[in-house]
Amino acid sequence: MASALAFLVSEYHWRREIPLFFPDGDLERTGVLRLPIRVRLLVTFLLTSILPLLLTLMLDLSLKRRVPETLAGVWLEFVRAQLFLVGITAVASTTMAFLVARFIHRPIQALRHGMAEVAAGDLTARVPVRSTDELGELNKHFNSMVEQLRLAGQARELFGRYVSPAVARQALERGGILDSTVVRATAMFVDLRGFTAMAQRADVKDVVRVLNAFYATVERVCERESGVVTQFLGDGVVVVFGGPLRPADDHARRAVRAAISVQWALMNHPALPGLGRLQAGIGICTGDMVAGNIRANERVVYTIVGDAVNQAARLQVKTRDVGAPILVTASTRDVLGDSDGVWLRPCGALPLRGIDAPVEVFAVEI
Repeated sequence: MASALAFLVSEYHWRREIPLFFPDGDLERTGVLRLPIRVRLLVTFLLTSILPLLLTLMLDLSLKRRVPETLAGVWLEFVRAQLFLVGITAVASTTMAFLVARFIHRPIQALRHGMAEVAAGDLTARVPVRSTDELGELNKHFNSMVEQLRLAGQARELFGRYVSPAVARQALERGGILDSTVVRATAMFVDLRGFTAMAQRADVKDVVRVLNAFYATVERVCERESGVVTQFLGDGVVVVFGGPLRPADDHARRAVRAAISVQWALMNHPALPGLGRLQAGIGICTGDMVAGNIRANERVVYTIVGDAVNQAARLQVKTRDVGAPILVTASTRDVLGDSDGVWLRPCGALPLRGIDAPVEVFAVEI
């Protein structure tokens, strides 16, 4: 009993001190003696209930020689009664220890398995609530916590569907704070050709199917080149390369590569029944722009603003007049330099709506 008490007292002391040495809770478990809760409870019950009776019985047995012959029968009956009490107490104590240990052990084991499932990414894990005591409340709060995590995961997934994954990730990490900053980046506007006429003659389901295919193609290709989709504008997509969310020194080259890949992907996309193949006009411009959150009351939109953005938007309209699917400005051409695999054809200085002076434009040969 002294050894068991010393063990419990020392453990009580060190359980208060261990977090000072292991603040992260990363305790070594290999090669360490572990006493399960059931073993602790069973030993405690045995030491506190059976051992005193056994010691009393041993004391009575040691007094056998001192008992007079006239009291031998009484002494024997006394020992038999004590043996009976020891046996009954042993059975009762073992049963109670087993039941109490089971009442405590099962909820804890269920909680351990549930936490392991959550750690593995399963947010549908639940643990049964079997009582109204502290253990029942613990399991109930665990289920509530997992449910909140599941709802938060759904919110993140839904948020990521309405905005670019890069925007969603940064907004969640920074608590929605994405300050507007002036950066030198490359803006790209992608416009779906013939969408207005197609929307007039095609069924609504076909129009939605075309937009889904178009958006998916542009987003997949631009994500591969570290571009960030900032807006879906009906039949158009706005993408920025080299912005603060995904900085890249070769943002102009990535934008041109993405534009070429988008055109190839649309050309190779299976023709839609009654609608034909998808075509797009793309305008690209490199320059200084403001990138970040723009607030309107309670609404927040991550976007890019600046003269370079306006030029890219106007340039994609000129692709119809020039007869080239991809047009870039001189600022983008200067950053590109002699890029391998990119052929640029001069188109002269073109007037762009809302831009004071004509802009020198180059067509990308696919």
